Amino acid sequence: MSGSLASPELDPTLGGLASEAAALDLRVRRQGPGALLTHRLGGARWPLSRATAAELLVVAAHLGLVDATASLVAELRAELPLGAAAYWRSVALQRADRAKRAARRLDLAMTLPGLGPAMRHRLERRRASPLAPIVQSDPAWHRLVAQVEKRVEARRLLASLSLQPWVTVSPAVLSARSPMTFALATMLLAGYGIERLLGGPTPERLLRWGALRVPPEGLGDLVRLVGYLPLHANALHLSMNVLVTLIFGRFVESRRGPRGTLSLWVMSGVLAGVASWASRPGVTLVVGASGAAMGLVGASIATLVGEPRLRKTPELRVGALLLTGLVLLQAGLDLAAAQRASAAAHLGGLVAGLVLARFG
Repeated sequence: MSGSLASPELDPTLGGLASEAAALDLRVRRQGPGALLTHRLGGARWPLSRATAAELLVVAAHLGLVDATASLVAELRAELPLGAAAYWRSVALQRADRAKRAARRLDLAMTLPGLGPAMRHRLERRRASPLAPIVQSDPAWHRLVAQVEKRVEARRLLASLSLQPWVTVSPAVLSARSPMTFALATMLLAGYGIERLLGGPTPERLLRWGALRVPPEGLGDLVRLVGYLPLHANALHLSMNVLVTLIFGRFVESRRGPRGTLSLWVMSGVLAGVASWASRPGVTLVVGASGAAMGLVGASIATLVGEPRLRKTPELRVGALLLTGLVLLQAGLDLAAAQRASAAAHLGGLVAGLVLARFG
């Protein structure tokens, strides 16, 4: 083994991600892939941490799981040193008995400008001494492969529930990938801008523009079940609804498509308005897309718990727990503010999203 491997913390293929992952890689290369069977995957670490992702990357690569390795490399790309992405994908290709493709990838990586000497040495070593392909029929191997594939798939699923793409990717690309989510967020922002241009959202103006009147005053108020959605009382109210729409709308749209997302958003908002009427809080006005946004949250929860293959993975359990915490936080804020109509709208939208996603 090269001198750079004496201290796993300095492993150039993982940088500062996790010394445990570097130590596991060193052990597998010294003892052979059988060392993976005695390794406890994840340990007591937070399932969604970068350290866990680095450990999964090492295991997936040495199991020859090319697609899973590519997914983890994409997740960790910002933290991986220059050349490391090509290194780990080449390890997976060699373990999958695709040495020629691995060699081409390694040759290309060694032409990268700015490549460090330690990384270059590791790439050259991997090129000169390819790893032996995995050939195993032991049921324990199949169980390990299935476990890693499920956990990587769960991470990929949860990665959709993130605001990061809306910050790091250009609006043109995002509007092409999630056109309905982008359109809904733009509509909410434009609606509030128009409110400000027309003098600001006072109760009288909001009522005139379509705010939901609770209780209703006749069949004419049915149109308000849609009209109240783009209206907002203040910038904070608007910002929270846009934020939730961007995060959860992108996730829902990736599974239901633009039309399905629009239908779910509108129906959740309408049913949230009906829930406000049913709450009988006294005379009040309700505005905003909170109920529709909570419908997207409900649909996301239904999607996560509706993945039976992934349900037992630590990643999905944590994801479901975090979403549940978000719902409970919103319920607590509603109770603290003593806003009965808003609380009913949030709960109504959440339940609508759960039901529509599960049975719609």
